Amino acid sequence: MRQGAPPSGGALVYAAAMLVSVLLAAMAAAPHGVAVERATGRVGVWRGGEITILAADLRHAVAAVPAPPGPVELMEFAGGVVTYAFALPEDGSPARAAVGVGDGIERLIWPNSGIGERFPSHGARLTADGQGIFEFAALDARLRSQLGLGEDIPDGAGTVVTYRFADEQVWAIAAADFAGAMALSPADALVVTAGGDLVRYRSPVGVVWRQRGEEGRRIIQDVDPANGIAVVSGERGVETVAVDSGESRGSWPRGGVNGARLLADGRLLASTQDGEVWVVTLGSRGATAVPLAQLTGGEWPSGAAPCSPRSGPLACLHPAPGGVIVPAGAGWRLLPLSPSGGRGGAVRKDRSPEEAPADL
Repeated sequence: MRQGAPPSGGALVYAAAMLVSVLLAAMAAAPHGVAVERATGRVGVWRGGEITILAADLRHAVAAVPAPPGPVELMEFAGGVVTYAFALPEDGSPARAAVGVGDGIERLIWPNSGIGERFPSHGARLTADGQGIFEFAALDARLRSQLGLGEDIPDGAGTVVTYRFADEQVWAIAAADFAGAMALSPADALVVTAGGDLVRYRSPVGVVWRQRGEEGRRIIQDVDPANGIAVVSGERGVETVAVDSGESRGSWPRGGVNGARLLADGRLLASTQDGEVWVVTLGSRGATAVPLAQLTGGEWPSGAAPCSPRSGPLACLHPAPGGVIVPAGAGWRLLPLSPSGGRGGAVRKDRSPEEAPADL
C-alpha cells in the first residue's frame, strides 16, 4: 500500500459575514473543502494545502491530518476517519485516502491493487461507522474473480463489498434484485431491492430483518448509526426507519424528494425537484415541513438550488450542531438554524449558534 504524506498544520480564518448574493454565486464553484463528523460535530477544513480538524464549537483546532501537496477535496468524516480525493504525485492519477484524525495514520489509499482490480474504485465510500469503506457495484467477471463468488449469482447482480481497516478483511453480499445499499459497518449493510424492500444483512447472522416496501425505486439517503436511524426516499415521500428493527419512525408524504439528510437535532434536511430545501420535523401525529430560508432569517433564499447537479442536491450542505455549513465565497459558513414551529426538533444546546464564527 502506498504511504501518505506527513501531516501538516492548519489555520482558521475569521472573516466578515458574506452577503447572500455572494453565497449563492459561490455554491456551484466552491470545492468540497469541508467535512463534518455527525457524532461529534467536529469539522475538517481544507485550505491552502492544509487539513485542520476543528472542535464542534468551530473555534478551536484540535488536530491536523496528513495531506498531500496540491488540491484536496474532503469527502467524508466519520468514526475519527476523514477521507479525501487527491492526485498521486508520481503520475497525477486520481486517488482517495482515508486517514485517522487522532493519530494521523493512513488507513488506506485507493484504488489499490493490493486489494483487487475491481474494488475499491473511486466510488467507494466510508462505512457509516468510519471503520472501513464500501461500494455498491454490478457484478462482472473481474469482481466475481476478486471476491470468489460462484456462478450461481448472475452477471449484473447488485453487490455490496466492504473493506475493514483494522484487519484488511473484505466482505461481500450479492443478489440479482439488489438495487442499492449503504454499509453500516464493514460487515453490516442496509440494502434496497428492485421490489422496494429494505433489508438489513449482518455477518454472520445473515438477514436481520426485512421491511416490505412499495412498488417503485427506493433510495437509502442517509444513516445515523449513533441514533440508529436510516432515511429512505421513494415515490411516495421520505421515511425514517429504525436500524435495529426495521420499524418506521415517521414519514413525510411528499413526492419529488431527491435528497435527504438527518440534522443534528433529529430533523431532516430534504431537497425537492423544484430546487427547494426543507427542514422536516417528523412526529407521532405526522410531519411538518418548513423552507430552509424561513429558519435562517432569510439568509437562504427560497427556491435556491443548493448544489451543482453533478455533485447532488445536498452535497454542499453539511448538517452541524446549531445549523448547516454552506459554501460562502472562497470558504464555508455556518448558517444558524432556529427551531421550527412544528413538533419536536429543538436545536441542540451544546453551544449557541450565535457563538460560532460566521465563516471558516
